[in-house]
Amino acid sequence: MRDTRMTAVVGLLACVAVLTAGCVHLGGGITQEPDFTGRVTDVQSVAAENVVGTVPVEAEVETEEGEFLDKYALTVTGQTALLQQKNGEPQRVGFDALAVGQTVQVWFTGPLKES
Repeated sequence: MRDTRMTAVVGLLACVAVLTAGCVHLGGGITQEPDFTGRVTDVQSVAAENVVGTVPVEAEVETEEGEFLDKYALTVTGQTALLQQKNGEPQRVGFDALAVGQTVQVWFTGPLKES
């Protein structure tokens, strides 16, 4: 079953959310619903130009045909905003704040590669 109103950046959260820079206004809070909410299944640091790491996330989706598990392989770059809900406000955190098992909310701002 899909969790609702959580990425934040995600609460409220005790969770970390993965957001891209254009999706959130730190001064005014999140202005739209997340593209999806899911659970982090791994966290991998990457030593590549402008890539901080990758974060596989699984999200349960309910449709008329039944429940399905969507899997996402998120790439965190230097332009990705990582936020954690603290005292009702999104606060920037580092890549090291992500952990397996966390529930995150994700917003996309650019094209997606699908397979």
